[in-house]
Parts: sequence; structure tokens; C-alpha cells
Amino acid sequence: EKMLEPCKIRITATENSDMLLLSVEDNGPGIPPAMLRGLQEGEIKPNGSGIGLKNIDERLKLIYGKEYGIMLTSKVGEGTKVMIKIPKGKVKNV
Repeated sequence: EKMLEPCKIRITATENSDMLLLSVEDNGPGIPPAMLRGLQEGEIKPNGSGIGLKNIDERLKLIYGKEYGIMLTSKVGEGTKVMIKIPKGKVKNV
């Protein structure tokens, strides 16, 4: 969505003994709750030509286990955060 103020995107990576957490967040307008649920469940496709968050989440769970994958959070007026959780030291080329 268009914004009046500059868009800020923060990318972080954190790790512990067995997990890597990659995070991308912005200060955009956020996603309304109903649309967020639709994106998380794969019912709503975001604009663009990507393969979709739901598809990527399912692939990560298939490769690494159900405790890993993508987590999407958002608050209207505050921004959106996408986190990718994978096991440390077990990154696979797919």
C-alpha cells in the first residue's frame, strides 16, 4: 500500500543452539485481521508472481518438520512481520 511517510524495512537473523530465525518487518499500514488469516491459510494470493507464503510454509514443514516454517503477523497501522524458522545447521538446497 502507498504510505505518506518513508517505508522502513528491517531484516534480522537470530540464532540459538538449534534454530535460525530470519525476520523481515516493515512500518507499513498493516494487514486487516480477515485478510491476514486468508494469507496465512492460502485463501488469498498476494499481488505478484511468487509461489505464495502458504506454499513456502508447507515446503519448509515438509523438509524440516511441523515446528518450522513461516509465521506472519501484522497490526493495522503498525506494520507487518514475516518470520522464517528453520533448524540451524540443517539448511538444505531445495
